[in-house]
Amino acid sequence: MMTGKKPTDNLFEGGFNLHHYARMTSPDQIVEIVDPQLEQEAEATVANRQRSRFNIIMDCLVSMIRIGVACSVESPQDRMLTSIVLKELHLIKNNLQRSRGNN
Repeated sequence: MMTGKKPTDNLFEGGFNLHHYARMTSPDQIVEIVDPQLEQEAEATVANRQRSRFNIIMDCLVSMIRIGVACSVESPQDRMLTSIVLKELHLIKNNLQRSRGNN
């Protein structure tokens, strides 16, 4: 959803999968794996505003990808607990709303 890639993409062969693709990316490389349409929307949203809003959006994308990686580990018992996922997603939502000036 965040990368614009499908699990069946030709990129994912020989044991390399979407989980590995996202996990291997460092936060400063996030723009390289985020769906270009999401990046364009984020840039358009802040075109006439502070650059800090774009940075907040990118930080939120990093957090969402990190959550996706934690929820998709191979072993179910090693996955992030749903209660923690919900807490983290609410924090992300609140950060985005604050960056828009909405509470």
